[in-house]
Amino acid sequence: MILSSVQDDTSLADLAAGQTVSRGKYKICPFCHNVKYKKQWHAADSKVAHLARGKRAHAERLQCPSCYQRQTGNYDAILRVHDVPPCERGRIEALIVREGRAAMGRNPQQRIHELIATVDGYEVRLSGQKLARAVWQKLHSEHQVID
Repeated sequence: MILSSVQDDTSLADLAAGQTVSRGKYKICPFCHNVKYKKQWHAADSKVAHLARGKRAHAERLQCPSCYQRQTGNYDAILRVHDVPPCERGRIEALIVREGRAAMGRNPQQRIHELIATVDGYEVRLSGQKLARAVWQKLHSEHQVID
């Protein structure tokens, strides 16, 4: 058994029981300020983020996957909405933004990176297939304007 990689506050009973040992390190994205703790990303306004900003927390800088996608331009999903009547553009744009905010509330890594207005509709660049599917279903159920 290698004990050099184990923190001082971890007991041997925990190791023998097979429990995972938490390093207790926080990683903060320098762009969106989301916090990675225990292999999960947390929103910038969550309790974990407030702990990470405390004086006792040891925080490292790490770019989150969503910010990396935005920086490199490699998006997981691109949704094209076309044949949008001019009178419906505002309502459809609001629906897309609302669905993106709701998804980001559930998972801070699910984001709408760009909402680009085209000649006859929109091009939506998203960070995940799950979010793209949710936006598509919402638009399809309410407006039926997507192929």
